[in-house]
Amino acid sequence: MKRLELVGMGACPRCRRSVAHLMTTDGEHTLAVALDAAKARELSRQYHEPVREKFVTDLLLELLSSSPQVPRQVVLELDDSGVLSARVDLTTSIYSCSPQEGVAIVAAARIPLYAAEKVFDLKHASHSPEGEGEDVQCHPPKQKPTLH
Repeated sequence: MKRLELVGMGACPRCRRSVAHLMTTDGEHTLAVALDAAKARELSRQYHEPVREKFVTDLLLELLSSSPQVPRQVVLELDDSGVLSARVDLTTSIYSCSPQEGVAIVAAARIPLYAAEKVFDLKHASHSPEGEGEDVQCHPPKQKPTLH
């Protein structure tokens, strides 16, 4: 498994859908997770001034905060049929979700994101954030203050 960081959001130069651009911490691999319009709006909170509206991801994390279940990490992997999916590891349970939901949980909860090695072998699952002479408009996330 390789650790991933959210490095920006933009549009896929091929399909023009909103995507979250991810890169391994060593810079060796990139991956773009397609986002629907609502999820792109939710993730855009990191790049613009805070949005007052709350999203279902916020509700989920709020409910988890009052339970013994703590989100530990999200892992992008291929399911048995070769489709990209996400696995959310909690304290004592594991849940599956779509890759875009996994990225949203990582962004909101500030937990680690990993990808299984097989994910990088899929050519259609990963897109380079650089277009071939096209303007991709990849916006890097705002730096958030930490308590360290």
